[in-house]
Amino acid sequence: MPGLADFQDGPVWGAASSLQAAWLAMADGIHLQRFHLALPRWRAAVTEETVRSIDEVLSPAALCARPQRRISESVAALVDAAGLTAWCQVPSVHGLDGGEAGPHPLDAAGQGVAIGLVGSDLRVPWRETVHCVTAASSWWVGYFAVLRHQGIHHQTHARGLDPIGVPLLVQAVRVVAFGMAMRVVEACLHDADPPGARQAYCRVVMTAVQAEKRMPGLLDALAELRLVELVATSVPWRGRFSRFAGGSGTGQVE
Repeated sequence: MPGLADFQDGPVWGAASSLQAAWLAMADGIHLQRFHLALPRWRAAVTEETVRSIDEVLSPAALCARPQRRISESVAALVDAAGLTAWCQVPSVHGLDGGEAGPHPLDAAGQGVAIGLVGSDLRVPWRETVHCVTAASSWWVGYFAVLRHQGIHHQTHARGLDPIGVPLLVQAVRVVAFGMAMRVVEACLHDADPPGARQAYCRVVMTAVQAEKRMPGLLDALAELRLVELVATSVPWRGRFSRFAGGSGTGQVE
């Protein structure tokens, strides 16, 4: 996450970006806090045969299968520079083993984002890092999807939300995965300019621009506060930190 130095002594034109960095750090902290608050309920939910928050064909345990991509020594520094160490460590530590869970139904969506941006050759550390964070993105979406029936509507705070299925969750994974990939490439470009990195960054930016018009509809369909804020704060768009700017992004009743 950004340090205090990132928010001090910057030029006037950097004030907006410093505020955005502060809000992004706060969003990271909120996601992690919500993970820990919900952990006992999540453990109980994944042992049930059905969960009311997701389509009945989905296995709660499969939605929380441990990602196959782990943080290796070669990518750890870049993951940390992008502020995504906890993002990758939580699924690695708390994800379920493949034997328990079966194949992750959202993993292909995260992999598709990574392959589309950097290809499948993981011999280059920054490309491997993109694959790690997009794999973790599938897990985080799955984690909060399992708990969706226990959450509240992001606008009305009503309970009793209708279940959602794979197509909608795949859209959510793609948005989150693109956002995390952007953070990796940005961190990579700060220290170096490896071949292909700028092109990958441009592709992510173009995707974010194209996705912006669909974001309000996606967030309304996801409905549940934790899922909505996970997706909404992942990629740059005009509504990314609107709740924080309005003073309602923290202290929400879970």
